[in-house]
Amino acid sequence: MDGLHVGIIPDGNRRWAREKDLTDWKGHEEGAKRAEEIAKHVINNYPEIKAVTFWAFSSENFKRSAAEKTALFKLLKEYITELIESEDIHKNQVKIRVVGSEFDKVPMSLKKVADQATNLTKDYSKKILNIAIGYGGKRDINNAIYRMADWVISKGKSINPVKMFENFLEIKEPFDIIIRTGGEKRLSGFGSYNIDYAELFFVDKYWPDVHTKDFDNVMAEFKERNRRYGR
Repeated sequence: MDGLHVGIIPDGNRRWAREKDLTDWKGHEEGAKRAEEIAKHVINNYPEIKAVTFWAFSSENFKRSAAEKTALFKLLKEYITELIESEDIHKNQVKIRVVGSEFDKVPMSLKKVADQATNLTKDYSKKILNIAIGYGGKRDINNAIYRMADWVISKGKSINPVKMFENFLEIKEPFDIIIRTGGEKRLSGFGSYNIDYAELFFVDKYWPDVHTKDFDNVMAEFKERNRRYGR
């Protein structure tokens, strides 16, 4: 891929809200605003970044209460709808991809707006915005193995196994930068196949407290790092 791929694990919405005696919903709402803010900032100010992936909802998040999941899915539907209507998306030709190894579990209303976003932007090629919903890195690899096996059986062709396998992943592009907020120092299975030479950044702030300046600080440090790729 020609350009950088940034992955973002926006952690800390609920802790942010509870420390302020607010509802979990308010934390997620503020988190959605930060996602929109950061996405627009990248689109308009970082031509070297080709793709951004937000991990909006993990496969493990399906274990949360029915009420919280309903609220989150409603918020995600609203967020994707706003993206569809955003001038920044269309002016900058940003391809929106909603990906998830267990996306089939989300409500039909969310699936429909995700399909709409995909179809409206499928011919755009300047940037990619991945929204990972119901995503887990190990499950992504597992699903890709089965999809590739089915394809090989149906086509009966010899293949380049590595290149072909990557075509069946939900998130295909290798990560250059991964940012996790909320103070945790782990990746929790995000992009398991794609992180070989990703530069990792752990931000101690909760996601609702993260703004464009924090992103700029990460990018400034990234430019100072020496990426040797094993050499």
